Amino acid sequence: MINDDTVNLEDEIKDEELEDVAEEVTEETPVVPDTSAELKQAQDEAAKWRRIAEKKDKPPEAVVGKETNKEALSADEVDVKILQSQGTDEEHIEYLKKLASLNQTSVLAAQTDPIYITFKEQKQAEKKSKEASLGASTGSGSVKKGKGLSSTGLTEAEHKELWKKQNG
Repeated sequence: MINDDTVNLEDEIKDEELEDVAEEVTEETPVVPDTSAELKQAQDEAAKWRRIAEKKDKPPEAVVGKETNKEALSADEVDVKILQSQGTDEEHIEYLKKLASLNQTSVLAAQTDPIYITFKEQKQAEKKSKEASLGASTGSGSVKKGKGLSSTGLTEAEHKELWKKQNG
């Protein structure tokens, strides 16, 4: 009679033998792709990763054919560009440049100068007054008729006078 312990023991022995055989096979035989297509794909991927690694090692190359700005902008030129991007009028920028050179400050710092603030307020007041002033009146668009024979509110004497003028 075979009991369950004997069957389990035989299963364990078979499993251990299979594992040993599998280890021997993997140690003795190298893993080789089955087809040349798989080999080609693996080689292409390895080459790709080599190129990526080489690119990371190299410093970035300068762009060929692109002109570089050899002259850097001065601090005042940068300030002017900032003011232009904010929509400042050219007249204000010129005034700020002159004020900055007189005070020996930057163009942006000249914006806080009381002289510039007064200048700016004056220009804004002029602009506001120009916009608020009315143009010359062109009339109501219809010609006003003088008194005629059919006008209301005429006295008898006025009516006779108008009739004589009209009929001669």
